[in-house]
Amino acid sequence: MEAEQKRASATQQHPTQIIPGAENRLKTVRKEFIQRISGPTLKRLLDELLDEEIITDEELDTVMAERLTQDRARHVIDMVRKKGNKPSSFMIEVINKMDHNLCDVLQLKPPPTD
Repeated sequence: MEAEQKRASATQQHPTQIIPGAENRLKTVRKEFIQRISGPTLKRLLDELLDEEIITDEELDTVMAERLTQDRARHVIDMVRKKGNKPSSFMIEVINKMDHNLCDVLQLKPPPTD
């Protein structure tokens, strides 16, 4: 029950534009994301996910226990993707703000807003 409340509050704090099929988009780009994200960008992404309560302190600790950046990236993308469309949309939005080049390579652009 507490996990469901945390998940619900995570999606209410930030006015994220919902990207249809965001979970599937992350699944599609998973391999390239794991290979291409830099350590500093991944750490900033983790900070954003934690600030918005999309991940918990315990989940952050689990990710950071991984030694390699690629293993951390694998853990993050799988964890967020499994949380649903809104957390996945937020992750895509944050990646777009932090690393335009990575988003171009991954073709991870959110739809234009009106």
